[in-house]
Order: sequence, then structure tokens, then C-alpha cells
Amino acid sequence: MNTKAKHTPGPWEVHEGDDYIVVMRGDETTDQGISVDNIEDACVVAAAPDLLAALERAKAAIEEAVMLSATNNGAEYSFKSTIEKISAALAKAKGEA
Repeated sequence: MNTKAKHTPGPWEVHEGDDYIVVMRGDETTDQGISVDNIEDACVVAAAPDLLAALERAKAAIEEAVMLSATNNGAEYSFKSTIEKISAALAKAKGEA
């Protein structure tokens, strides 16, 4: 797992005004943020660091479960496409795709 983030780490928070919605770092005072068009997009952007970390942990857990499976019984094959999709999503999120 890549422990050195290239993105701005979380936590991120959604801030709503009368005529704006912005996502900003939640643990420091800053005047920088990401403007979004709607609250739904803001929630997804704010959750991105947590989603990335969770997906990295899930990928590692699936790979470990496949490796530790004594009989395997096709576990590697059944999880192969899932691991590939997770790997592609992680690469995209990290700007590596």
C-alpha cells in the first residue's frame, strides 16, 4: 500500500453558503477549496480520501485471503476481476492511469 499520499489528505468537509458549495480541508484553516455544483458531488469529493483508504485496505484483504486459502477452490479466479477493477480505480484515483 502506498503510504505517501500525492493528494491532499483528509479529512475534508463540505461548506455550504447561500450561493456556493465548497469542499475544504477539515483540520486546518485555509482559504483554498474545491467548488462543486451540488451537495451530492460535494459529499463524494469530501469522502474521497476515506474511500481511497478503504479500497486500498479491501484490496489488500482480498489478496491476502486468496493467498491464505488452503484449498483455493477457485478463489483466485473468482476474485481476479474484482482485484483488477479495484487496481484500476486506485490507479485512476492516484493519477497513475
